[in-house]
Amino acid sequence: MVVTVPKKNAPVPTQQAKPTAVPTQKPKPTTPVIPSPSPEDTPDISGPTSTPTPAPAKPTEAPKPTATPVPAKPTATPAPVKVSNVTVNPATVKLTSKGQNIQLSVSVLPSNAENQSISWSSSDTSVATVSSDGTVTAVSNGTTTVTASAVDGSGKNGSCNVVVEIPNENLETITIEGGKSNSVSIGKTFYPDIIDFKKVTFEYYNSNGILYNDRITYNSRSAALSFRALRKGQIEIIVRYNGAYLKKCLIVVTSNWNEYLAYESWRHSIENQIWTNDMSSKDKMDAAKNYIQTHFTHKDGSPAAWYAYTGTVADCITASEFMGGFAADAGLKIQYGSTLSGQYYDYLVEASSAGGHTFTRILINNSWVIYDANPPH
Repeated sequence: MVVTVPKKNAPVPTQQAKPTAVPTQKPKPTTPVIPSPSPEDTPDISGPTSTPTPAPAKPTEAPKPTATPVPAKPTATPAPVKVSNVTVNPATVKLTSKGQNIQLSVSVLPSNAENQSISWSSSDTSVATVSSDGTVTAVSNGTTTVTASAVDGSGKNGSCNVVVEIPNENLETITIEGGKSNSVSIGKTFYPDIIDFKKVTFEYYNSNGILYNDRITYNSRSAALSFRALRKGQIEIIVRYNGAYLKKCLIVVTSNWNEYLAYESWRHSIENQIWTNDMSSKDKMDAAKNYIQTHFTHKDGSPAAWYAYTGTVADCITASEFMGGFAADAGLKIQYGSTLSGQYYDYLVEASSAGGHTFTRILINNSWVIYDANPPH
């Protein structure tokens, strides 16, 4: 069966309302749109909808190897104790006959030094030798050093100074009459090893006045002790170089030098006249100078004092010799000056040889005082 549906009338269209004018507003600032996270970025907090896949298990770390134990260092062997000091006793020895010997002893420190062995040596075996046990034997005159050295490598040593002086060995004898001159000398010809002759010494004691005007001179090739024999007697002279024995000289004076001894006696008699016990040294020298200048007149080329004292003339050299004798009798030191050289000398002959006018200066109370006793012309 067919049902017919009646048609409806079409609606009348409604007119669109006119828009009302609205004042223009400032546009609001646009808020930036933050995009929502995608589902993949958003954590699911509602709980798992399915069983999660477990994370893969970390591989088990291999056990670290155990450190290899360091073996303990072996105990160090202590270094051997070395010698720290060597002492030789005695430290000095004097031997007076050929073949004479002496046993030296040695002490080594510390007492626990591992090697205390000693080696002996002599610096001059022509003077003295030394054996392996420290026995020293005299050979000839001279000086040597005997040394005891440690052999453990420490470099330590000790020493003994050995002097050999054999009487009558290298003995020189000089026989001389009173008033005569001579000398004891050391020269390059017989002692070529001497380098500096100023290191040569002459040891003697002239307390009895056996020698007069004794003086030592040096040059590049020799050293000499010159003298004049004064009184009868003997005097022994030992010559050394740098302390080492060279030779011995025996001076034998067979007679007195009577002329000089007479002059010496005259001088003492004058001192008894012009000096008193309460006079000072300066007063005595003033009196001596005054005596010379009032009892002598000047004459060039006058004789030496031991002749001139009997006369009435003296020159500057003679007057200086008079003053030197008076000063010596008073126990004073004297020097002789030369106006030509401008220097002072210990010996009158040196000053007179220098030329010019000769005069004296005398040490009184630690001050040099000039005395020119030259008589008036």
